[in-house]
Amino acid sequence: MRQQTINDGRSYEGANIRQARLRRLTFWSSIALCVLCLSAVWQDRALAPALHDGMKGAVDTAMRHALENEALAAALTELQQEYARHFGES
Repeated sequence: MRQQTINDGRSYEGANIRQARLRRLTFWSSIALCVLCLSAVWQDRALAPALHDGMKGAVDTAMRHALENEALAAALTELQQEYARHFGES
């Protein structure tokens, strides 16, 4: 008869750590893939016309709200001027 060992859970610790790491990697990979897909649609309307139009509408709405807020409008103007100084409009 073989001796039966008591499973105290230590044999599963390594597997649990690997699974947690894989879940984290999958989560961040999914986010990166979504960002890349959205940036591709932003660049080329032909990929998803309805989504591209919705994104443009969202940007227009966000810019309108930002310009209505005095502090955000000033910060946006300053950022645009700083960008023009650094990257110059030759």
